[in-house]
Amino acid sequence: MATFYADPALGGSSATYTDDANPITGLDNYGYVERLVPMFADGINITSFAAGRATAAADSASAAAASATSALNAPGTNATSTTSLTVGTGSKSLTIQTGKAYSIGQVVVIASTASPGNQMTGIITAYTSGTGALVVDVQQTLGSGTLAAWTISLGALVSSTLPSQTGNSGKFLTTNGTAASWGDALVPSGNLAGLSNYTTARTNLGLTIGTNVQAYDADLAAIAGLTSAADRLPYFTGSGTAALATFTSAGRALVDDADASAQRATLGLVIGTNVQAYDVKLGAFAGLTLAADKLPYATGPSAMATTDLSAFARTILDDANAGAVRSTISAAASGANNDITSLDGLTTAAMQAILAGGVIGSLAQSGYVNVGGFLFQWGRYAGGSSSPTISFPLAFPVECFVVVPAAVGFSADANTVSSSSVHHVALRGSPTTSSFQAWCSFENEASDVFAASTNTAFHWIAVGY
Repeated sequence: MATFYADPALGGSSATYTDDANPITGLDNYGYVERLVPMFADGINITSFAAGRATAAADSASAAAASATSALNAPGTNATSTTSLTVGTGSKSLTIQTGKAYSIGQVVVIASTASPGNQMTGIITAYTSGTGALVVDVQQTLGSGTLAAWTISLGALVSSTLPSQTGNSGKFLTTNGTAASWGDALVPSGNLAGLSNYTTARTNLGLTIGTNVQAYDADLAAIAGLTSAADRLPYFTGSGTAALATFTSAGRALVDDADASAQRATLGLVIGTNVQAYDVKLGAFAGLTLAADKLPYATGPSAMATTDLSAFARTILDDANAGAVRSTISAAASGANNDITSLDGLTTAAMQAILAGGVIGSLAQSGYVNVGGFLFQWGRYAGGSSSPTISFPLAFPVECFVVVPAAVGFSADANTVSSSSVHHVALRGSPTTSSFQAWCSFENEASDVFAASTNTAFHWIAVGY
């Protein structure tokens, strides 16, 4: 864990900053929101303090240099020598003027009078004022060669561990306890430009992109650019662009449903309660093209068609009972008119003559009656075939308008409908003047399956002239 203590002795606030989630000192877990700026301020204050100390040190150095210059220029600390010496470290003995103010422990520079770049710096270990004998322990050198003309003056040893100043303008000197080095100075005017590694700085601050903070994303920026409001839902209008749509309470009630069944209930579309469940027969009916004077009928288990239904036929179909039907067609009750018993055996010409007369007929279970030129016929089929052809009791002289069949149940018991199935009957094709063909079927209510039936009985009625 990295720790930064803002030492008040160096201009800091005495605060401590760490790179963990400590609630007092930590920068992690959004601690940087509260402590990042104060930490930078402490860093800048300490840097400013160090810069001030460096300035003071520079001023002291300047004063020392001035003092040294004054000392070097003083006659008592300047001397010359013609002793031949080879530039190098170690003890060097030479003869200078007598009466100089040198003492043991002083640092002197022995520089070539002709080429000052060749010099030696060391500590005086002995000086005899009366003879001018001088012994110097040389510790630092510049240049090389054996020379015999030297200028001796007070100097100073340069620390061998001080790093080079070349290319390090504006930096500060730091040490790890073993070696010194130059570091980047964070100054207010630099706006953190002095950082040598921004990635490391972000990591130390707990601001690693993709871990601690979100990397820039155009889609997120588009969402951030919206002005949020009540009952509004953000949505994308393109890559990196977004807008707001109205999001009503009804819409929210729909999207919070757990599944389609719950959504249908919310919309009031519960199948079997609010809307009809799909049925193949209803689908066939819906597929018909309805028109005036048309009657829908089944042509198969899942197929339907329409046939003509005249206005006159409808006056018969709306009658409540047989008496009402007879009244509609102006026919007498069965057996009430002995003159109208049977027309069996009449030729077509005879029938046409009868039709021109008045009300005639055969009032049997399968019979007919003529009313004002219209011929009404009826009958009953007891079963035996799923596609029977029924012959009219009397052929229509000109045309049969319509045949209406009605199933009544099994042939074995024509007046009783099975409790487990429903029987159906429909026309197959158009009737002729002498007959029609029916199609018989039953529907199993338990399995909802249609099938052809040979046991279906039905009554029928036909109208023509």
